[in-house]
Amino acid sequence: MKWTATAVWRAQPFWSASRLRWCVMALLAWCSMGMDAVRAAETPVVVVGRTQACFSRDYALELAAIAAENNANEACTAMGSGWRLGELRIPGYQQCKQCGTSGEYRCEITQVSYSCISRDGAAAKPEKEEKPPKDAKSGKAEKLDKTDPNRRGKGSSAGTESASPGSAALEGLYKPPSGEEKGAAAARNPLEQFEVQRAEMLKQPIRITSPQPRQQVMARVVDVVGNTQGVLRNVELTVHFNGTQQRITSDASGKFQVRLVTAAGPNTVKVCHAQACSEVSIDARIQPQALMATLTWQGRADLDLHVLTPSGAHCMHSRRSIANECSLDIDDVRGVNPENISIPPTSPKGNYRFSVVNYSGQPDIPGVLTVYKDERLVETRRFVTAGGQKSTALEISIGNE
Repeated sequence: MKWTATAVWRAQPFWSASRLRWCVMALLAWCSMGMDAVRAAETPVVVVGRTQACFSRDYALELAAIAAENNANEACTAMGSGWRLGELRIPGYQQCKQCGTSGEYRCEITQVSYSCISRDGAAAKPEKEEKPPKDAKSGKAEKLDKTDPNRRGKGSSAGTESASPGSAALEGLYKPPSGEEKGAAAARNPLEQFEVQRAEMLKQPIRITSPQPRQQVMARVVDVVGNTQGVLRNVELTVHFNGTQQRITSDASGKFQVRLVTAAGPNTVKVCHAQACSEVSIDARIQPQALMATLTWQGRADLDLHVLTPSGAHCMHSRRSIANECSLDIDDVRGVNPENISIPPTSPKGNYRFSVVNYSGQPDIPGVLTVYKDERLVETRRFVTAGGQKSTALEISIGNE
């Protein structure tokens, strides 16, 4: 530019004033057209990056930035095979909204600008404008269709040179997409697929890892193990089994474990939090019992289950088994696992008196005692402890005839 202007200036004695004016105007017009073309191709376009699911705040912001970069990259790719993402500028306009009381957030980053360049590293320039075809009869050039935004010539309402196809693609890219376009974008974008899977996992995060579905077990006592995939941490869960339920709490990583007593034959175990549940069915290949009593309660109190047999034998935590009469399958002191007493078919006939003793003496502890006869539920009793160490909270007699 500098040397051209100098040459024109030194040659001015050989030029007329009108010719010199014309040359300078033409030179300036040529430079202006070239700069406008490059500027049109490199004009920053604004995109937004956001997360659809909930994450920790730092992770959500990171994913939002990745989403913005993916959107910008797709925009440049849409311009043609010779284009790629050039510069991406994230000024830091970000906002996050907390998802309830979970401590996780949805975030978005706005005003993310970018420009596209050609893949060979050269400055992006607009493609040459199409010349209108000549009319076969008159030999004159036809006027371009004014309604086509990508083919605006001198006869168009805008009255300017046509913009490059690349810039037109960028201008039209961020119109609200249709449902099909959204689905296609999600299929192309691994981040969006991850967020969809994450959202589904948040709806139902509970997984029972042991026992396996339709697994055959050979013991009456079964450990149920699972996790909430890190979503439900230190949260109360409800375990449903054989017509009763037990409250447990997940640990700091979202894992849980509970020990349950199965009935002979098919058993279904369900672990729930609010409306989210996971269940597993197992087959217990064990001997059926004449009677069985299961005690569950809420809270960290120590309740004990006792039974007095027709012969006068007494099964409890200090004497857990009496041959051919009774056995205490589980003894719990924290309310995490149920307590269970089984009466075998070889036990004496007569009435069996089951009782719940408040060993720790804590008042207002709610509990449930369920009794099964020949593996079928026959009695359900609810109670609340009144307080007093080793006080009796409930007694029930069941005949084994």
